[in-house]
Amino acid sequence: MIANYHTHTCLCDHAKGSMREYIEAAIKNGIKILGFSEHIPFVTKSGAESHYRLKFKDLDKYFSLLSELKEEYKGKIEIHIGFETEYYPDMFFENLENFRKYKPEYLLLGEHFFEGGEERYVKYPIEDEKILKHNNDVIIDALKTGLFTYLAHPDIFNFVGDAKVYREESLRLCRTAKELGIPLEFNIHGLLCEKNYPCERFFKIAAEVGNEVIIGLDAHSPKEISDLSGYNKGLEILKNWGVTNIIETVDLVNPF
Repeated sequence: MIANYHTHTCLCDHAKGSMREYIEAAIKNGIKILGFSEHIPFVTKSGAESHYRLKFKDLDKYFSLLSELKEEYKGKIEIHIGFETEYYPDMFFENLENFRKYKPEYLLLGEHFFEGGEERYVKYPIEDEKILKHNNDVIIDALKTGLFTYLAHPDIFNFVGDAKVYREESLRLCRTAKELGIPLEFNIHGLLCEKNYPCERFFKIAAEVGNEVIIGLDAHSPKEISDLSGYNKGLEILKNWGVTNIIETVDLVNPF
């Protein structure tokens, strides 16, 4: 594995391990590029600060610690500092301005929840095709902004309705990503934790379309970087699902 751009830290309250431990694990395994993409802070529609992600009070810590480590490990590993974020159209651009002074290097699009709240997680089974279509509308609009480096876990939406509708919607999403030159991520954290993703039927459609696919560890602990058996398993799975356009690195898109 040359690069991993999907790495979290203990500052999001659902990952563990120090930033240094992640970096040391990456170096040990020969990873040349390590991108930290913590869940971006924001205030929900209810007016509460999201508990699921980095807090505004920890922004300085996130950037200062990683900047120091980036300088310390120069020549040993290439470190980048970014965010993983949902795209909620009515608050996304305003919220993004909160981070301009920190100069994040890139954004990953990871659509976990609906409509700016945290009550409805897309990984729970959903049968309503209108919700699937709306979710894909939002993702496609986000990709068209040109602000995202890649689409994280594009198959996280757990649709259990009409298979024909799922195929049509997945084709629409995959074709748009290909037209825009935006890679799709095969998510190793989901694989290791036996979540509803990575999803075979989605990636077989991506293989049909010819999308670029990048493997992302979505590391929530240093162990997920120090043990790359999941990465090797992911490569094998992608091959079995017919995915051949696998890339190892991406060009980072600066959101500002």
